[in-house]
Amino acid sequence: MRHLAIGFVFCFVVSCLMGLPAAARAEVSFVSVGVGDDATASNEAKDKKAARKKAKKKASDEAAKEEKEKERKDEKKADDKACDKQAEAAKDATKEGDAKKDAEKKADEKKDAAAKTQPAKPAAPKPPVHEVEAGPFQVTVELKGVFEAREMADVSIEAKQWSQFSVLKAVEHGKQVKQGDLLIAFDPEKIDRAIDELRRQVKLSDIAMRNLKEQLDAQEKLVPMDLQAIDRRQRIAKEDYDQAMKVDVPLVKESAAFSLKSSKESLAYAKEELEQLEKMYKADDLTDETEEIILRRARFQVAMGEFSVKLAERRFEESMKFSLPRQLESLEDSMTRTTLSNEKSKILLPLTLTKSKLEWEKAQIEREDLDKRLKELLADRRLMTVKSPADGIVYYGECVKGRWTGTTSDTSFRPEATVPTKKVIMTVLKTRPLIIRSAVAENEIRQVREGLKGCVKPTAFPDVRFEAVVAEVAAVPDAGNQFPVKLMVTGGVTVNVMPGMTCSTKLVAHEREDALTIPPTALGTDPLDETKHFVHLVDKDGKSEKHPVKIGERTPKAIETLEGLSAGDKVLLTCPNDAGKKKAEQKPESKAEQKPEEQKPEEKK
Repeated sequence: MRHLAIGFVFCFVVSCLMGLPAAARAEVSFVSVGVGDDATASNEAKDKKAARKKAKKKASDEAAKEEKEKERKDEKKADDKACDKQAEAAKDATKEGDAKKDAEKKADEKKDAAAKTQPAKPAAPKPPVHEVEAGPFQVTVELKGVFEAREMADVSIEAKQWSQFSVLKAVEHGKQVKQGDLLIAFDPEKIDRAIDELRRQVKLSDIAMRNLKEQLDAQEKLVPMDLQAIDRRQRIAKEDYDQAMKVDVPLVKESAAFSLKSSKESLAYAKEELEQLEKMYKADDLTDETEEIILRRARFQVAMGEFSVKLAERRFEESMKFSLPRQLESLEDSMTRTTLSNEKSKILLPLTLTKSKLEWEKAQIEREDLDKRLKELLADRRLMTVKSPADGIVYYGECVKGRWTGTTSDTSFRPEATVPTKKVIMTVLKTRPLIIRSAVAENEIRQVREGLKGCVKPTAFPDVRFEAVVAEVAAVPDAGNQFPVKLMVTGGVTVNVMPGMTCSTKLVAHEREDALTIPPTALGTDPLDETKHFVHLVDKDGKSEKHPVKIGERTPKAIETLEGLSAGDKVLLTCPNDAGKKKAEQKPESKAEQKPEEQKPEEKK
């Protein structure tokens, strides 16, 4: 097996060397390997392996070098080919330029030859003219409008107190009714409860007013008596105060002094009596038990007198320093309080009487207001059934300048729906006679005037016509700068045209049977005076001359001339003045006025 492996390796190396270049194969030499021992075979295998790696590396380096050299040669060949192509393209362009110049030269020669052989150009055509003819001329104004009934009766809930008008049932929109027929019936339950509650308030108000009246009568009698009692109390308090200050206070002082003096006198009397007894009993040199008792009592009387004097002195001092000043202070405070209370009562008593009078007046006003509310609520109760004010057809909502503001019965007049007050909710109208509400723009207001007749075409019936006359034109425009116009339908209306449907009215504002008219393009205006106009009158020789004219009314297609032209006159169809202006407006810019961006292509050429 080992011999087979060595042989296989040798064959692989030989095959690799055969794939290398000749130079690489020349540098690599191999020693024939035979079958030997194991050590020799191993060394030979290592050498062969190293040789193979070296041969592979050298072969790859030479292959890369050859590849780079090949790429460099290919690039050089490509550059040479591109240069050749550019040179050939330049030669071709030069040849094409020469051919183009030759072709242009030949074309110019042909044009010159053709110009020499062609006949002369014909003369410029004459400008178109218009021949003035007498014929009918009309100025009309077309107005869009809406039909409106001339006789309408608005239905509204003019309630003064109640606002909750809940629908029970209502007549259908578009129904024919007669005067007095029921239109709407409202639920009266809530308003009946409100009326009962208001009546109870009226009764309570009567009781409260009777009470206020009794109190007021009593106060009117008692207040003067109370004021007299206040004056009397004030007088008595003043007398008591004066009596106390003039009589009682000096007497209190005198009484305190006299009490002190009395105590002192009693003490002196007791001492004198004791001295007399002692002298008397001392002279006898004998004292019995009775005498001893008398002396003891006399001595006790002296001691008691001394104590009484001491107590009287204390009381006198306390009275002069504390009791009497406090009594005086209390007396003055009482007098001040009594005075202030009396003055307050003298102020408040009249105010209380005035307040009672005002409360009585207020109660009277509230009572009158309750009576008024009850009266108005009873009147609102009668509005719970609304009847038709006239014969006609019922329309929901209000007609405002021919437009209806109503809604369907499914929303506004369904059961339990609340209907607003002081607002037109229905309209009963007669479909004949009719009027038309329209409006005219500011630029056409001068054409529309009262008494102007027109032809009406209903939108729903485009083949029907009837007459109408302008009855009123507003002098002041509305918010959209439109002037409201009112027209009376005078002709008989044979189709079913109803109020609220639309129409168009054609008014003939100006009409002449033999008017002389010219196209608007033939008229020129003096640039210095826009009130002066002219045309270019053409004579028999075809020459035109500026000729003044006086114009009247105009339409987009024709202008009426009043003076300056006669039937048969010819005028230029386009005024030269206007044509010159148009040419001047259409004249291209000169090269000097061209923008730099427009000149650059020519400069490059």
